[in-house]
Amino acid sequence: MDTSSVIFSDTKSDFENNEDSKPELVYTSVNGYALIWKATIGGKSVCLKSLKPEFSGNPIYTRLLEKEYEIGSSINHPNINKTIDYRQFEGLGQCIVCEWIEGETLANILQKNQITPPFARKIILELCDALDALHHAQIVHHDLKPSNIMLTHNGHNVKLIDFGFADTDSYEILKLAAGTPEYAAPEQIKGSTPQQSSDIYALGKVIDEIRLALKKDGHFWKDIAAKCTAPEIKDRIGNVASLKQLIFKKERLRRQLPIIISAVALAIAIVFWICSPHIAHKIERKKIDNLVRELNEELLSKKLF
Repeated sequence: MDTSSVIFSDTKSDFENNEDSKPELVYTSVNGYALIWKATIGGKSVCLKSLKPEFSGNPIYTRLLEKEYEIGSSINHPNINKTIDYRQFEGLGQCIVCEWIEGETLANILQKNQITPPFARKIILELCDALDALHHAQIVHHDLKPSNIMLTHNGHNVKLIDFGFADTDSYEILKLAAGTPEYAAPEQIKGSTPQQSSDIYALGKVIDEIRLALKKDGHFWKDIAAKCTAPEIKDRIGNVASLKQLIFKKERLRRQLPIIISAVALAIAIVFWICSPHIAHKIERKKIDNLVRELNEELLSKKLF
Protein backbone atom coordinates (compact mmCIF):
# COMPACT_ATOMS: atom_id res chain seq x y z
CA MET A 1 0.00 0.00 0.00
CA ASP A 2 1.26 3.52 -0.82
CA THR A 3 1.70 5.33 2.50
CA SER A 4 0.50 8.55 0.91
CA SER A 5 -2.99 7.04 1.01
CA VAL A 6 -2.95 6.78 4.81
CA ILE A 7 -5.16 9.53 6.28
CA PHE A 8 -4.13 11.03 9.61
CA SER A 9 -6.92 12.36 11.81
CA ASP A 10 -7.05 15.62 13.75
CA THR A 11 -5.57 14.91 17.19
CA LYS A 12 -7.67 17.59 18.97
CA SER A 13 -10.87 15.58 18.83
CA ASP A 14 -9.46 12.13 19.67
CA PHE A 15 -10.48 12.09 23.34
CA GLU A 16 -12.95 14.95 23.72
CA ASN A 17 -16.16 12.89 24.01
CA ASN A 18 -17.44 12.00 27.47
CA GLU A 19 -17.33 8.32 26.55
CA ASP A 20 -13.65 8.52 25.54
CA SER A 21 -10.63 8.03 27.76
CA LYS A 22 -7.01 8.99 27.47
CA PRO A 23 -4.64 6.11 26.68
CA GLU A 24 -3.37 3.92 29.50
CA LEU A 25 0.01 2.25 28.98
CA VAL A 26 -0.46 -1.52 29.39
CA TYR A 27 2.67 -3.03 27.86
CA THR A 28 6.21 -2.02 26.95
CA SER A 29 8.09 -4.21 24.50
CA VAL A 30 11.28 -5.27 26.27
CA ASN A 31 13.46 -5.87 23.24
CA GLY A 32 11.24 -4.25 20.62
CA TYR A 33 10.33 -0.75 19.54
CA ALA A 34 6.66 -0.48 20.54
CA LEU A 35 4.36 0.59 23.35
CA ILE A 36 0.83 -0.82 23.79
CA TRP A 37 -1.96 1.39 25.14
CA LYS A 38 -5.61 0.88 26.02
CA ALA A 39 -8.04 3.68 25.21
CA THR A 40 -11.73 4.29 24.68
CA ILE A 41 -12.76 5.98 21.43
CA GLY A 42 -16.38 6.45 20.48
CA GLY A 43 -17.40 4.47 23.51
CA LYS A 44 -15.40 1.40 22.44
CA SER A 45 -12.21 0.02 23.93
CA VAL A 46 -9.32 -0.10 21.47
CA CYS A 47 -5.67 -1.04 21.50
CA LEU A 48 -3.11 1.54 20.36
CA LYS A 49 0.39 0.61 19.27
CA SER A 50 2.95 3.41 19.13
CA LEU A 51 6.71 3.74 18.86
CA LYS A 52 8.82 4.10 21.98
CA PRO A 53 10.07 7.69 22.37
CA GLU A 54 13.62 6.67 21.44
CA PHE A 55 12.36 5.29 18.11
CA SER A 56 9.87 8.03 17.35
CA GLY A 57 10.93 10.06 14.35
CA ASN A 58 13.22 7.33 13.07
CA PRO A 59 12.11 6.78 9.44
CA ILE A 60 12.95 3.06 9.52
CA TYR A 61 10.79 2.32 12.56
CA THR A 62 8.08 4.66 11.34
CA ARG A 63 7.98 2.65 8.12
CA LEU A 64 7.87 -0.61 10.11
CA LEU A 65 4.83 0.64 12.02
CA GLU A 66 3.15 1.66 8.75
CA LYS A 67 3.99 -1.73 7.28
CA GLU A 68 2.43 -3.52 10.25
CA TYR A 69 -0.74 -1.49 9.79
CA GLU A 70 -0.90 -2.18 6.06
CA ILE A 71 -0.45 -5.93 6.53
CA GLY A 72 -2.88 -6.14 9.46
CA SER A 73 -5.59 -4.11 7.77
CA SER A 74 -5.45 -6.36 4.69
CA ILE A 75 -6.71 -9.36 6.69
CA ASN A 76 -10.23 -9.90 8.02
CA HIS A 77 -10.58 -13.18 9.91
CA PRO A 78 -12.31 -14.09 13.20
CA ASN A 79 -9.11 -15.60 14.63
CA ILE A 80 -6.90 -12.61 13.77
CA ASN A 81 -6.91 -9.38 15.77
CA LYS A 82 -8.70 -6.74 13.72
CA THR A 83 -6.67 -3.72 12.61
CA ILE A 84 -8.93 -0.66 12.46
CA ASP A 85 -6.94 2.47 11.66
CA TYR A 86 -3.59 4.26 11.54
CA ARG A 87 -3.80 7.65 13.25
CA GLN A 88 -1.89 10.44 14.92
CA PHE A 89 -2.59 10.81 18.65
CA GLU A 90 -1.49 13.72 20.77
CA GLY A 91 1.44 12.74 22.95
CA LEU A 92 1.81 9.34 21.29
CA GLY A 93 2.54 10.10 17.66
CA GLN A 94 1.47 7.71 14.93
CA CYS A 95 -0.47 4.70 16.25
CA ILE A 96 -1.97 1.52 14.90
CA VAL A 97 -5.55 1.18 16.19
CA CYS A 98 -6.73 -2.40 16.79
CA GLU A 99 -9.66 -4.03 18.50
CA TRP A 100 -9.19 -4.47 22.24
CA ILE A 101 -9.34 -8.14 23.21
CA GLU A 102 -10.82 -9.05 26.59
CA GLY A 103 -8.83 -12.16 27.35
CA GLU A 104 -5.36 -13.43 28.16
CA THR A 105 -2.42 -14.85 26.28
CA LEU A 106 -1.89 -18.54 25.68
CA ALA A 107 1.39 -18.13 27.56
CA ASN A 108 -0.52 -17.19 30.72
CA ILE A 109 -3.00 -20.03 30.30
CA LEU A 110 -0.19 -22.56 29.85
CA GLN A 111 1.41 -21.37 33.08
CA LYS A 112 -1.86 -21.96 34.93
CA ASN A 113 -2.19 -25.54 33.61
CA GLN A 114 -5.70 -24.78 32.38
CA ILE A 115 -5.51 -26.79 29.17
CA THR A 116 -7.90 -29.70 28.62
CA PRO A 117 -7.86 -31.99 25.55
CA PRO A 118 -10.95 -30.36 23.94
CA PHE A 119 -9.53 -26.89 24.67
CA ALA A 120 -6.17 -27.88 23.17
CA ARG A 121 -7.86 -29.11 19.99
CA LYS A 122 -9.87 -25.90 19.68
CA ILE A 123 -6.79 -23.70 20.10
CA ILE A 124 -4.70 -25.65 17.60
CA LEU A 125 -7.38 -25.82 14.91
CA GLU A 126 -8.20 -22.12 15.24
CA LEU A 127 -4.50 -21.32 14.99
CA CYS A 128 -4.43 -23.39 11.83
CA ASP A 129 -7.33 -21.37 10.43
CA ALA A 130 -5.62 -18.08 11.29
CA LEU A 131 -2.35 -19.13 9.66
CA ASP A 132 -4.19 -20.48 6.64
CA ALA A 133 -5.84 -17.09 6.11
CA LEU A 134 -2.47 -15.34 6.36
CA HIS A 135 -0.74 -17.74 4.01
CA HIS A 136 -3.50 -17.52 1.42
CA ALA A 137 -2.89 -13.76 1.47
CA GLN A 138 0.83 -14.45 1.00
CA ILE A 139 1.60 -13.14 4.49
CA VAL A 140 4.10 -14.76 6.87
CA HIS A 141 3.55 -13.94 10.55
CA HIS A 142 7.21 -14.54 11.38
CA ASP A 143 6.75 -14.43 15.19
CA LEU A 144 4.16 -17.03 16.20
CA LYS A 145 4.46 -17.84 19.92
CA PRO A 146 2.15 -18.24 22.96
CA SER A 147 2.50 -14.59 23.99
CA ASN A 148 1.23 -13.52 20.54
CA ILE A 149 -1.86 -15.71 20.83
CA MET A 150 -4.82 -14.30 22.76
CA LEU A 151 -7.75 -16.35 24.06
CA THR A 152 -10.94 -14.38 24.60
CA HIS A 153 -12.70 -14.60 27.96
CA ASN A 154 -15.98 -15.05 26.10
CA GLY A 155 -15.72 -18.35 24.25
CA HIS A 156 -11.96 -18.87 24.52
CA ASN A 157 -11.57 -17.98 20.86
CA VAL A 158 -8.10 -17.60 19.37
CA LYS A 159 -6.99 -14.12 18.33
CA LEU A 160 -3.58 -13.98 16.66
CA ILE A 161 -1.88 -10.66 17.43
CA ASP A 162 1.28 -8.63 16.71
CA PHE A 163 2.26 -8.30 13.07
CA GLY A 164 5.43 -6.38 13.87
CA PHE A 165 7.58 -8.99 12.12
CA ALA A 166 4.98 -10.04 9.53
CA ASP A 167 6.08 -9.90 5.93
CA THR A 168 5.04 -10.33 2.32
CA ASP A 169 6.88 -10.18 -0.97
CA SER A 170 5.61 -6.62 -1.44
CA TYR A 171 8.11 -5.12 0.99
CA GLU A 172 11.86 -4.64 0.90
CA ILE A 173 12.14 -3.58 4.55
CA LEU A 174 12.85 -6.08 7.35
CA LYS A 175 14.22 -8.98 5.34
CA LEU A 176 16.75 -9.89 8.04
CA ALA A 177 16.47 -12.60 10.69
CA ALA A 178 13.61 -11.73 13.04
CA GLY A 179 11.29 -13.38 15.49
CA THR A 180 11.77 -15.16 18.82
CA PRO A 181 14.67 -17.66 18.89
CA GLU A 182 12.78 -20.34 20.86
CA TYR A 183 10.14 -20.53 18.10
CA ALA A 184 12.16 -19.54 15.04
CA ALA A 185 12.85 -22.15 12.37
CA PRO A 186 16.51 -22.93 11.56
CA GLU A 187 16.29 -21.17 8.20
CA GLN A 188 14.73 -18.15 9.90
CA ILE A 189 17.62 -17.87 12.36
CA LYS A 190 20.08 -18.07 9.47
CA GLY A 191 18.44 -15.00 7.96
CA SER A 192 16.68 -16.49 4.94
CA THR A 193 13.64 -14.79 3.42
CA PRO A 194 10.51 -15.38 5.55
CA GLN A 195 8.41 -18.25 4.27
CA GLN A 196 5.27 -20.11 5.24
CA SER A 197 7.17 -23.20 6.39
CA SER A 198 8.77 -21.06 9.10
CA ASP A 199 5.30 -20.35 10.52
CA ILE A 200 4.55 -24.09 10.43
CA TYR A 201 7.71 -24.69 12.46
CA ALA A 202 6.68 -22.10 15.06
CA LEU A 203 3.18 -23.59 15.22
CA GLY A 204 4.76 -26.98 15.90
CA LYS A 205 6.66 -25.48 18.82
CA VAL A 206 3.42 -24.04 20.19
CA ILE A 207 1.65 -27.40 19.76
CA ASP A 208 4.46 -29.08 21.68
CA GLU A 209 4.06 -26.63 24.58
CA ILE A 210 0.32 -27.31 24.62
CA ARG A 211 1.04 -31.05 24.56
CA LEU A 212 3.35 -30.81 27.56
CA ALA A 213 0.70 -28.85 29.49
CA LEU A 214 -1.92 -31.57 29.00
CA LYS A 215 -2.36 -33.97 31.89
CA LYS A 216 -3.71 -36.58 29.51
CA ASP A 217 -3.97 -37.06 25.75
CA GLY A 218 -0.66 -35.31 25.15
CA HIS A 219 0.66 -38.29 23.17
CA PHE A 220 -1.87 -37.50 20.43
CA TRP A 221 0.00 -34.31 19.53
CA LYS A 222 3.58 -35.53 19.98
CA ASP A 223 4.35 -36.73 16.47
CA ILE A 224 2.28 -33.90 14.94
CA ALA A 225 4.54 -31.39 16.67
CA ALA A 226 7.58 -33.37 15.53
CA LYS A 227 6.44 -33.32 11.90
CA CYS A 228 5.98 -29.54 12.08
CA THR A 229 9.38 -28.90 13.62
CA ALA A 230 11.62 -31.00 11.40
CA PRO A 231 14.91 -29.06 10.99
CA GLU A 232 14.92 -29.50 7.22
CA ILE A 233 12.12 -27.83 5.26
CA LYS A 234 11.77 -30.86 2.97
CA ASP A 235 10.96 -33.06 5.98
CA ARG A 236 8.46 -30.61 7.48
CA ILE A 237 4.70 -30.49 6.96
CA GLY A 238 4.39 -28.25 3.94
CA ASN A 239 1.27 -26.22 4.64
CA VAL A 240 -1.67 -25.74 6.97
CA ALA A 241 -4.02 -27.88 4.86
CA SER A 242 -1.67 -30.87 5.18
CA LEU A 243 -1.39 -30.31 8.92
CA LYS A 244 -5.17 -30.32 9.38
CA GLN A 245 -5.46 -33.47 7.24
CA LEU A 246 -2.96 -35.20 9.53
CA ILE A 247 -4.89 -34.14 12.65
CA PHE A 248 -8.21 -35.38 11.25
CA LYS A 249 -6.63 -38.66 10.08
CA LYS A 250 -5.27 -39.37 13.57
CA GLU A 251 -8.66 -38.57 15.07
CA ARG A 252 -10.32 -41.08 12.75
CA LEU A 253 -7.79 -43.74 13.74
CA ARG A 254 -8.40 -43.03 17.41
CA ARG A 255 -12.16 -43.46 16.97
CA GLN A 256 -11.62 -46.72 15.10
CA LEU A 257 -9.09 -48.16 17.55
CA PRO A 258 -11.58 -49.69 20.04
CA ILE A 259 -13.30 -51.46 17.14
CA ILE A 260 -9.96 -52.77 15.87
CA ILE A 261 -9.00 -54.03 19.34
CA SER A 262 -12.34 -55.79 19.84
CA ALA A 263 -12.20 -57.38 16.39
CA VAL A 264 -8.67 -58.70 16.91
CA ALA A 265 -9.52 -60.01 20.38
CA LEU A 266 -12.59 -61.77 19.00
CA ALA A 267 -10.54 -63.28 16.19
CA ILE A 268 -7.99 -64.63 18.68
CA ALA A 269 -10.76 -66.15 20.81
CA ILE A 270 -12.31 -67.82 17.76
CA VAL A 271 -8.95 -69.30 16.79
CA PHE A 272 -8.62 -70.79 20.26
CA TRP A 273 -12.08 -72.34 20.03
CA ILE A 274 -11.46 -73.82 16.59
CA CYS A 275 -7.94 -75.08 17.18
CA SER A 276 -8.30 -76.37 20.69
CA PRO A 277 -11.83 -76.44 22.12
CA HIS A 278 -10.79 -78.27 25.31
CA ILE A 279 -8.19 -75.57 26.01
CA ALA A 280 -10.58 -72.79 25.19
CA HIS A 281 -12.97 -73.95 27.93
CA LYS A 282 -10.21 -73.54 30.46
CA ILE A 283 -9.30 -69.97 29.48
CA GLU A 284 -10.34 -67.62 32.20
CA ARG A 285 -11.97 -64.29 31.49
CA LYS A 286 -9.09 -62.59 33.27
CA LYS A 287 -6.65 -63.97 30.72
CA ILE A 288 -8.78 -62.67 27.88
CA ASP A 289 -8.86 -59.25 29.54
CA ASN A 290 -5.07 -59.32 29.91
CA LEU A 291 -4.73 -60.24 26.26
CA VAL A 292 -6.90 -57.33 25.18
CA ARG A 293 -4.96 -54.94 27.42
CA GLU A 294 -1.62 -56.13 26.04
CA LEU A 295 -2.95 -55.76 22.51
CA ASN A 296 -4.11 -52.23 23.30
CA GLU A 297 -0.66 -51.30 24.66
CA GLU A 298 1.01 -52.78 21.59
CA LEU A 299 -1.19 -50.74 19.25
CA LEU A 300 -0.51 -47.59 21.24
CA SER A 301 3.24 -48.23 21.03
CA LYS A 302 2.90 -48.22 17.23
CA LYS A 303 1.76 -44.57 17.48
CA LEU A 304 -1.50 -45.11 15.68
CA PHE A 305 -2.73 -41.90 17.37
